[in-house]
Amino acid sequence: MLSKRSLYIFIIFYLFVSSLYGEVIVVDICGSGDYPTIQEGINASTDGDTVLVYPGIYYENVDYLEKSLTIGSLNMVTGDSTYIDSTVVDGNQNGSCVYLKNVDEGILYGFTLRNGSGNPYSSVSIGLRSGGGVYSWNSHLDIINCVIKDNEAFGGGGIYSRNSVLFLAGTEITNNHSLYTGNITIWDNSEIYFDEENLCSIYLNYAALGNEITINGFDSLNIVLNKFTVAEPTGESIYMVEGEDYGFSCQESVVEQVEADLYVSTEGDNSNSGLNPGEPLQSITFALLKIKADSLHPHSIYVSDGIYSASQTGESLPLNMRTYVSLIGESEENTIIDGEFEYALIAAWNGEKEMTIKDFTLRNGYWEYSGVQLRFYGHTSVHLENLTIKDCTYGQDENASQFILMPSTTDSNFINTYKNITIIDCFGSYPLYVPPIRTYGENIKVMGTEPLVGGCGGALMSMSNSTNSTQDTSMLVNLQISDNTSYEDEWPNSNIIVLIDNSSIVLINATIGDNECFGNGPATIFIRNGAHLTLINSIVYDNYANYQIHLKENGIPAYGPTGITVRNSLIQGGEDGIYSQGDTEINWLEGNLDTIPYWTQSGEYPYQLQENSPCIDAGTLDLPAGIELPEFDLAGNPRIYGETVDMGAYEWPGYAVGEEPLDKSIKLTSAPNPFRNETVISFQLTQTGIVNLTIYNIKGQFVRTLIDAYSSPGNFQVNWKGVDKHDYPVSNGAYFAKLVVDDKQKAVKRIIKF
Repeated sequence: MLSKRSLYIFIIFYLFVSSLYGEVIVVDICGSGDYPTIQEGINASTDGDTVLVYPGIYYENVDYLEKSLTIGSLNMVTGDSTYIDSTVVDGNQNGSCVYLKNVDEGILYGFTLRNGSGNPYSSVSIGLRSGGGVYSWNSHLDIINCVIKDNEAFGGGGIYSRNSVLFLAGTEITNNHSLYTGNITIWDNSEIYFDEENLCSIYLNYAALGNEITINGFDSLNIVLNKFTVAEPTGESIYMVEGEDYGFSCQESVVEQVEADLYVSTEGDNSNSGLNPGEPLQSITFALLKIKADSLHPHSIYVSDGIYSASQTGESLPLNMRTYVSLIGESEENTIIDGEFEYALIAAWNGEKEMTIKDFTLRNGYWEYSGVQLRFYGHTSVHLENLTIKDCTYGQDENASQFILMPSTTDSNFINTYKNITIIDCFGSYPLYVPPIRTYGENIKVMGTEPLVGGCGGALMSMSNSTNSTQDTSMLVNLQISDNTSYEDEWPNSNIIVLIDNSSIVLINATIGDNECFGNGPATIFIRNGAHLTLINSIVYDNYANYQIHLKENGIPAYGPTGITVRNSLIQGGEDGIYSQGDTEINWLEGNLDTIPYWTQSGEYPYQLQENSPCIDAGTLDLPAGIELPEFDLAGNPRIYGETVDMGAYEWPGYAVGEEPLDKSIKLTSAPNPFRNETVISFQLTQTGIVNLTIYNIKGQFVRTLIDAYSSPGNFQVNWKGVDKHDYPVSNGAYFAKLVVDDKQKAVKRIIKF
């Protein structure tokens, strides 16, 4: 730092030169200048003036007030870099550190900007606060020799630019957090330029959409930097919304990426290699930066049991997922990602492909305004398995909406899969969103969700954003939607399931019961605007609403007719209970019931069937092409017990409620499975009895008997060569081996031939 004498000479010279062009206003928090705060200096200024700021921590949210000003620290007049760190604008989590609107020529020189929380995007979107460090709107701003760090906002944690031109030189942007778009967000016809001599550094920022930079509509970008997070940025670091190309070079990368699996533990350290369980990293966030993968070299991040959150392990949420990277927890119950009621949980916005998230509990997610706890957007493909999502919520704003799980891929080349997913006790408009393009799910529960007061809500929604006349069909198998609540006073309907705008879903073995709809036109299931629902082996019963099912005519000519197909399902009120409004299609096929399902209504699985239920063996195995029933129902019992499959998400287990099922005493296995030419079916008998081992196809039709004899206890192995009773080879597909001992003990094993 310069001596007082040298500093005095510099300032006298600068004041003399500046006075030729405009007034110089001196700000000193210690009281020796013209004003003690930066904003007071700006208030007293006019276009062309300079506000010169002495060192200190200024807890302010600086507004240029539509004036063309130069605001600089003593670094501007001395070149001494120590003034950058010692001259601080602290936003105090009360808005943007620096805000510009309609400024023709603005200069910001030699400051540290920290703890900004952003300004609202508009008067309507109050919760969408953007530009934690700098918010520039319809302005031209040069940012020179600044440090922008430790700011947080919805979009542009570091810098948010709307319809503006930015020039950056010698500026360091680091450790900012953006809940949506990148920590430098260039939006709405904005331009950004980087000085190629006085280089900037941008590193270790975190966002859901492009950690460092998000650009929309600017295709002349040339990024030349001193330091960047990684040497070879992908869409997870720099995201171009319209897919434009850009030039990039940096002299140094902060994180050395590795093409290998990584390990994470709450007891780890981000300075570790992360390459084995003995040297784990501490945060999932950092592991996602460090790992490198592609279609030929996919990799996984293995996460040990523990709680991963902002306070515990320094997570920056929502996690920004990476293409061809799997996130694998140690156990669903004990590997926990916790939003701590401050942040959403997981995001994939950049067209990430072939991601897997498995074996986690995801809890306490929060959005202040509107959002999604787990969002997979655009051309993304994701596979979710063994996840519990619970206790998520959102802000009280009357315009707020909330999805818990929202896959919204628009690319029919991808397929999203969801297996063993439980969404429970969440506040949300529609916790589960199902896109109309190639989504397959099995063993899914949505329970105990409701909207906050004043919001709308249900449990499941599907809609299409396309005007195409056809859409791919999504399918959910073994689905329970129960004990959810919907309120809606302003929109046309209050519903638990909503299908609109040409979407198409098939629900197989679904139990939809004990849900409540209040407000305007309540119906448990509402279908409109060319959407189509198919119900197979399902139960819709005991829901509080005006109608169990409501169809409304198509209001969009480009779409097909609104309709429903029902087969082998129990619908309260039957076909007459389906309310049709306008020109719609109702395909009421064979095997349907209108009666009481006789659920147990108690215990861990209250929607399990009682022994006297008419839904037992009332389903069908004649399912749409490509659908194979899961091996087990939602209670872990064999999905097929008896002559054929039951209706609903639970198979009657074949034993009195409260007793241990005899089936579980038999261990029936098959290897290899799947098989091509031959498989060995193994089982153990603990007592003497009459043994019958039979093969059935997916439709429940008899194929071949392998054993039918009286046998002593022991271990047994039987070969099946994939032939029927006439020794003809069977076609490829799913089959069931059914073992019955003394007409009491029964076990079923699904076998796949390919």
